Amino acid sequence: VSEFPVTMELWGVADVALQYGLQLAGSVPPPFNPALVTESRGGERGIVQLLLAAGSADPLADARRRLATMPDIVRAAVVLDGSVHIGDGTEDAVIVIVGDAATPAHRFAQRYRRKRFSKRANCVGNLGYMGTEEPILA
Repeated sequence: VSEFPVTMELWGVADVALQYGLQLAGSVPPPFNPALVTESRGGERGIVQLLLAAGSADPLADARRRLATMPDIVRAAVVLDGSVHIGDGTEDAVIVIVGDAATPAHRFAQRYRRKRFSKRANCVGNLGYMGTEEPILA
């Protein structure tokens, strides 16, 4: 993890989100519903399945709205079923957007393929760091 520009605490939340996303990717029909992984000031972690607000197509905005009502949360990650473009092709990927309060968020992507008779997806290649973006926690 040392090659990624995140703290070990932040990576811990990102890893929970990544593992949860890979589990969902292998066990439910695509695409899986986004989820929110949180860590409180006391170190307690939770996972909440996100249901998009009526008319919303932006799970990240919905997660930010939900996090705004959770003042005890100091770290959070949103996990999404998405895709990445490699060369001329597109591959399924678990996308994780993770951040500490009031700092830029970091985006990771792990390509995967669904197994036929398993409850888990197969990872393809290494985890990719996709850069920073707007904070997910105010």
